[in-house]
Amino acid sequence: MEKVIKRFSMLVLLAFLIGVFLNGTEYYFNKKEIKLLTSGCYEAGGTPMLETSFLLQGYSFWCDVEN
Repeated sequence: MEKVIKRFSMLVLLAFLIGVFLNGTEYYFNKKEIKLLTSGCYEAGGTPMLETSFLLQGYSFWCDVEN
């Protein structure tokens, strides 16, 4: 019985670590994408408009360019 509990605990820990890793990579790539979008907007002569949700899990972006 102790062996089953130990294996289950290891499985839960592994699932948690995988979740943390996936969350971290999503955060990293969202941050890179936002940086690229904002620099492109500035190069086009616009003002970047950005709305982010909790921990950058989602965002809305648009470039306000005045003619």
